[in-house]
Amino acid sequence: MPVLLRHSRELPASSAYDRWCPVAGTPPPPPKALDTSRRVDGVARRLASLILETRDEWRALARALQETPTGQWSHAAAATAYNSDFGEMLAWTRLVDEWAAAPQRTLALCDDPWLFRHLVGRSGVEAGH
Repeated sequence: MPVLLRHSRELPASSAYDRWCPVAGTPPPPPKALDTSRRVDGVARRLASLILETRDEWRALARALQETPTGQWSHAAAATAYNSDFGEMLAWTRLVDEWAAAPQRTLALCDDPWLFRHLVGRSGVEAGH
């Protein structure tokens, strides 16, 4: 089912989705805005495993970035989780791809403009404004 990608201030009707999740540090809306029993469980654990699963892809991209003329200035080229959100972006991308392939319709709340823009182009994602 599609992932409904929205900013936290653009909530659809509760009938439009089966479950919801704040993405990449987006603060969850007030409890009255969304049913807390429908929040996706186990996200932190899944993200941690996805960061490990993306390490080879991240390492290959980091090596390619290091070969560019300004590669030494790239945080992503360091391929270390403590100084780059690139690995987190890769993990969120894979998680959203999993949600898009799942039978439930997931509302993904994302206030990060760069990650939102990236996720808009993923298959199975229906983005708001």
